[in-house]
Amino acid sequence: MIESRDLASACGGTPMTPYINTEYTARDMEVIRAALGYDKLNYYGTALGARYASLFPGRTGRLVLDSVVDITLPFAEVGPQAPAFQRTFDGIIAPYVAAQNELFGLGSNADDVKEITRNGPLGSQVGLAEPFDSLYAQWQIDAVVEKLAVAKRIERVLAENPQISPNDLHREVVSLPFFPSWNRAVENATQKIAGEAVARYAEVVSGSTRSLEDPEAAQVSVICNDGALIHSSEEYWADHGNSLAMSAPLGGGVIFRSALSLPAV
Repeated sequence: MIESRDLASACGGTPMTPYINTEYTARDMEVIRAALGYDKLNYYGTALGARYASLFPGRTGRLVLDSVVDITLPFAEVGPQAPAFQRTFDGIIAPYVAAQNELFGLGSNADDVKEITRNGPLGSQVGLAEPFDSLYAQWQIDAVVEKLAVAKRIERVLAENPQISPNDLHREVVSLPFFPSWNRAVENATQKIAGEAVARYAEVVSGSTRSLEDPEAAQVSVICNDGALIHSSEEYWADHGNSLAMSAPLGGGVIFRSALSLPAV
């Protein structure tokens, strides 16, 4: 809640605030199209492409929208992706991971694999849903497996020693290979993920804050400033986030922590 209020204050506290939203991003795209000298703009995406086409129909070329988004709503009110991520994970990824238990070691049945997303501490869960934004290739499925392995290892270490320091936690988490039978590149990637997850866990338990990376900051700013909300009470968003955290633990609680900043618009 404190982090969300800080986000809200940052979103609404600059002269650029009125212009950091979906409509002005679409208008920026039109400026770029004109500057490059193209007659039409071709686009693949969702809400941003639909908004561009509604503003500049005569300049819209080939447009591929991979989902239906109501562009009359503020971005935050459109609806969360977490339930869809969870269905993909439960129905496709978890059975696949369980079938490869000799290689991955994450559970011999799908229910065991699903439990990893439900039992881990928040700090170890952050980022588990990220690969689902574009789950089109084997390497993206591998990225899910790597994050699951890290979350399960952190969960085990914390269960054995809940008071362990972040430095000792990191040392314990990376002390053994995650995938002894897999290739070295995957192991290196997983070790890197482990370091990032432990650092995030340390931030969560200490109550410290962090600067957002550029893409994340831009996304939060657009969501925060995309228009007046239909649901403006903090209680609504808190309840919504808690409900999603229970029904779609892969990403629900993480995704909707940012929603608590939205009523400040």
